[in-house]
Amino acid sequence: MTVDKSRPSVLILGTGFGSVGVLQNINTEKFNITVISPRDYFLFTPLLTSTTYGHLRDDSISFDFSYFLKDKSVHYIKDKVIKINQKSNKVIVSTGDTYDYDYLIIAVGTTTNTFSIPGVEEHAFFMRDLKNTQEIKRHVREVFCSIDRNTTKESLLQKLAFVVIGGGPTGVEVAGEFQDWFQGEVSKKYPKLMNYCSVTLIHNGPYLLNNFITETSKDLCYRTEQCLQNNNVNVELNTIVLKIIDDKQCLVKNTNTNRETILNHGTLIWCAGSEKTSLVKDLCKQLDKYQHETRGLNVDDKFTVLGTNNIYAIGDSIYSAELPPKASSAMKAGSYLAQEIFNKGFFGPEKKNYEPMKIKKRNGNLTYVTKGLTVVESGEIKDISFYYTLRRRYVYFSSLPTFKTKILLLANWLGLLCSKVFN
Repeated sequence: MTVDKSRPSVLILGTGFGSVGVLQNINTEKFNITVISPRDYFLFTPLLTSTTYGHLRDDSISFDFSYFLKDKSVHYIKDKVIKINQKSNKVIVSTGDTYDYDYLIIAVGTTTNTFSIPGVEEHAFFMRDLKNTQEIKRHVREVFCSIDRNTTKESLLQKLAFVVIGGGPTGVEVAGEFQDWFQGEVSKKYPKLMNYCSVTLIHNGPYLLNNFITETSKDLCYRTEQCLQNNNVNVELNTIVLKIIDDKQCLVKNTNTNRETILNHGTLIWCAGSEKTSLVKDLCKQLDKYQHETRGLNVDDKFTVLGTNNIYAIGDSIYSAELPPKASSAMKAGSYLAQEIFNKGFFGPEKKNYEPMKIKKRNGNLTYVTKGLTVVESGEIKDISFYYTLRRRYVYFSSLPTFKTKILLLANWLGLLCSKVFN
């Protein structure tokens, strides 16, 4: 690729929603743009849980990131940035190479928060990438293949016990879709095993979804819990994980009674939270006078990282009281940064009359629960129904960036519908 050295160089870290928002809107004739990320594909994470059980194919929610590089003077480097030197305007990647920048856009998202609980890294499955869902699918197949006539009832109860840690949107969706899968495909293929299958959802708070639904909607949290329990999902609230002993047992504690219990499991999926990546943590240390938020980078209203004048951050990498940590928010922030700041020349330290991004007070939440029901909390709308499952699918379908993935996703959903109608 020919580089025009008279143009400012813009370095983008990440290949997620924020990066896509930037690349779809930035004027590539004004800048030399380089994208660095170890993941060379885009992943539509809101539908990630549906790929775990074979409901959706991987290629219906992901595609090669080179799609965004066609007909654009954008260079892609498959590597992981391990350090940002904000004083010298350089980044260092895992191979030891360094890359200069005039302007840096951080869109690396977050990483799984294990809360330093023993055994999580070694024995739990995570739900952050296609690699994770593929590992879960492979593990579940191995579990069912390991069952034969000589398997005892005690062993069956352990092997077919699925435990999900974390009662946020991801944990609720994982638990609900697991139970749907049991009652659908598993009940037809292995009807004699159904009495041994169990799904348990463990949450440390008093309400499911309590960090994502407003204080005035506690009844909605309770209805979500009842919906899961009515579909035979065991919901354990006010319960924390003390230790994951091995691949078969974990130690939990009820914070109300202080009672400790050992839970048997065959599969344990960790959905208990996220935290800043090591890259972002290191940058915060360099800017310790300006960066005090533990949940993400502090930025101003044009997404400039506080303490710098040429580093920007969007998506889950930042903390914002107004901007919810959602895929749509990251893409909107990326679009704004490209259109209103870079394309119009409002980047850099100069104070100019730029237009701040307009943020809705609350975009709302759509979380699939179970049995075709979705919980919604958006303004005055607070409900659980099948209608919002259709609404959720429409929102996600319309949000996919490419026509090909839209067709594949639609074909997947139609295939699922036909399989249910014609058994």
